[in-house]
Amino acid sequence: MLDNYLHFLPRADHEVLERLKLESGDYALCTIHRAENTDEPARLNSILDGLLAVQSELMPIVLPLHPRTRKEIQRQGRLESLTAAGIRVLEPLGFLAIQALLEGARVVVSDSGGLQREAYFAGRRCVVPWEYASWPELLEDGWVSVGAVNGRALVERIASAAPSLAADERRLFGDGSAGHRIVAALIQAA
Repeated sequence: MLDNYLHFLPRADHEVLERLKLESGDYALCTIHRAENTDEPARLNSILDGLLAVQSELMPIVLPLHPRTRKEIQRQGRLESLTAAGIRVLEPLGFLAIQALLEGARVVVSDSGGLQREAYFAGRRCVVPWEYASWPELLEDGWVSVGAVNGRALVERIASAAPSLAADERRLFGDGSAGHRIVAALIQAA
């Protein structure tokens, strides 16, 4: 995953920040799509309440919506309140746009296991809106925060997300050269 992230980073769609009128380091990138969070109305509403509080108290929220999440939010009549509060509710985005948003985010809020790892690659802390971690090593190393999803607890975890670290301080998943080493080993074995 790191090799892939680094390979495409030079092609990241950095114009997405300009299109959304975002300042780098001044927003939270949020994705919610797990059935555990979207299919239980009370849980989803707690997460949305937390995001609304973050938007009003801490920083702007960028929220690309998975189709299932959008459907549930609309079903509950909450979409208008999110947009009225200024949350940038978006259609799903491609990898290069997400990469640029990751690189510019202050913090990531996501239940996506892949995005949690990519947040680490980008050097951004990730607040996970559920009680367990997809990647225990990220939790143990302090890169993700898990816990209660009630609105206030989520706001507090986002507010206390530690600053990011430089790339040379992050080595849980290698250095991005796994592909080159695999090819070299295959050539040597041939």
